[in-house]
Amino acid sequence: MGKRDSRRMPGRLTASNEILSGNPETSRARIASKAIPPGVQDPKTMVEDTSSSPHDAGVPAASLITATLIVYALFGVAAVTALVSSGFPLIAPLTGIVGIIAIILAYVKRPDAEGTWLASHYRWLIRTFWFSLLWAVVGWLILLTLGLILIGIPIAIAVWVVASLWVIYRLLRGYVLFNDSRPAPGV
Repeated sequence: MGKRDSRRMPGRLTASNEILSGNPETSRARIASKAIPPGVQDPKTMVEDTSSSPHDAGVPAASLITATLIVYALFGVAAVTALVSSGFPLIAPLTGIVGIIAIILAYVKRPDAEGTWLASHYRWLIRTFWFSLLWAVVGWLILLTLGLILIGIPIAIAVWVVASLWVIYRLLRGYVLFNDSRPAPGV
């Protein structure tokens, strides 16, 4: 009786008897159906995907990190150049040739950053560019509409100075977060 015997329970096969009987197909199916609950994949049959890139795992590639750093540097150079060239930019601080190269690079690299913490930085930089352009246009509209009565000149200059300071703030804050490998806020 201490022996395991398939004759003990007629009509019922146990997993060990099926394995011993030499019918591996029946034994595998029977064991799998009892051991794994429905809806859960058997870890033995799971195929590990080794082709995943760091982008898929939410970890950006080194080249993407470098490209983001280059975009920050180009925007920084554009903002500083705009301020140094005329004291305050009469156009958006990022719309010089360097800023335009930076925005093109940001748009080109943004799809590569999807799913990583860098995606928020690309959106942060792109929004910084477009909002700086918007505020420059607002300054020009104020200058053109209210400039004839002289009140528009100081208001337009104030809008441009505040927009320039805002751009520098966003570039510095974004770079600090980028340097800490953290996503940009509000995105």
